[in-house]
Amino acid sequence: MRVSVSHIVVLRLAGVALLAIFYIAFGVFDHEIWPPTEPAFAGVVWSMLHTGNLLVPHINELPYLEKPPLAYVLSWAGIALWGAATPGLLRLPAALAGIGSVLIVF
Repeated sequence: MRVSVSHIVVLRLAGVALLAIFYIAFGVFDHEIWPPTEPAFAGVVWSMLHTGNLLVPHINELPYLEKPPLAYVLSWAGIALWGAATPGLLRLPAALAGIGSVLIVF
């Protein structure tokens, strides 16, 4: 039995999709916030949720510019759309960006 090129492409895409689903389900949503950096990231997003200031990330009224501001805004958007703050939603934009980068390289 011969396997055509289109079948191989479909199998590869299915494998990548399955791997991405397992990565997101078990690597992003299965644990709480881990120190040392995630509590600060969560604090910045929490500050954005309560103050509404999305332009400059702040934590304890001090500018916190450790990561690009869009990283905080994407986490804020996910939490604002979902309606609840969870550690998985805090990590989801970074995980999707990582998966997108792997797909671009692939």
